[in-house]
Amino acid sequence: MSLTTLRSQINELDAQLLSILESRMNLSVQVAKLKTVENLPIFDPKREQEIITTLCQKASLKSNLDENLVKELYAVILKHSKLLQQKTIKN
Repeated sequence: MSLTTLRSQINELDAQLLSILESRMNLSVQVAKLKTVENLPIFDPKREQEIITTLCQKASLKSNLDENLVKELYAVILKHSKLLQQKTIKN
């Protein structure tokens, strides 16, 4: 396989990841609206820990996924999800 082909495949996956990330953030907006109705806090540390623990367990089953990568990636995703939820509630 050529470098060009591999890079093309990576580009396609990156586009899919962006689309999935957008879908996840759209769901975060819906969660924020529901939390507002139910008078729940934006930050739920127990839920965040459950997410990271579950994903790290799943990552451990994959040969090229490092647990630290999963933790760092989801720390950023969850941070921005909370920021988006806060912004949604203020509007």
